[in-house]
Amino acid sequence: GPATLWQALEPLGYADAFVDEAQGGIGLPLDAAFDIGFVLGRHAYPLPLLETAAARSLLAAAGVPRPEHPLVLCDAIPATDGHVALPQTPGLRQAAHALVRHAGLWHLLPLAGLAMRAGDYRPAIGGALDRVPLELALARFSAPHAAAVLLAPLQAAEMAGSMAAVLDM
Repeated sequence: GPATLWQALEPLGYADAFVDEAQGGIGLPLDAAFDIGFVLGRHAYPLPLLETAAARSLLAAAGVPRPEHPLVLCDAIPATDGHVALPQTPGLRQAAHALVRHAGLWHLLPLAGLAMRAGDYRPAIGGALDRVPLELALARFSAPHAAAVLLAPLQAAEMAGSMAAVLDM
């Protein structure tokens, strides 16, 4: 299952691939994400490993302690009364936290106990949330770039790996 996969992979350090060595990571440059994503896509790895690595890199750069479990990145959709919605997000149902961009800030939000909708694609892995109170945030820090901008190359690498596997078949 997903938890077993994560427990097998996290000790290898890939979730901290883009965190500086001085902060306990591997210190790979961000362009190495393509090679990692390609392999993950080729093997249909179901968990948000690259998303976690990107999120942990952002957290480390901001001096925020990083959670040990899978994380996802997403851009919030404004809701009402200080709440936001989280759009269909790959890996959301397997993540313990989401790094959510809203109003120029990243908000590190715990996901435990929130009523999550299944994703449209891969419903056991992806999901969405209709109302998340921003006051749940464990940390907040500057977010100059949208999550979608950070995620696009990561997702493209995974898609390229998936397509290569299909072509090999």
